[in-house]
Amino acid sequence: LVSADGRLISIRQGVLRIILAWPAFFLLGLGYLWILLDKNGDAVHDKLTKTRVVLLPKEYQPLK
Repeated sequence: LVSADGRLISIRQGVLRIILAWPAFFLLGLGYLWILLDKNGDAVHDKLTKTRVVLLPKEYQPLK
C-alpha cells in the first residue's frame, strides 16, 4: 500500500482508509465493485485517501 505518488502512506491516510473501507464493504460491497470500473483498479477508499495497492512479485523478499 502506497500513496498515489509512490511514497509510504501517512498515519492519517491509513486511519482514514480503514474508516472509509467499512462503509464500502457494508453497502453491499459497492465500494469494492468500483474496482471493476476504475481504470487503475482502485477502490473508492483508495481514491478518497489517495492511496493504491501495489502487487509485488512472489520472489520479492524485503527482509532478506
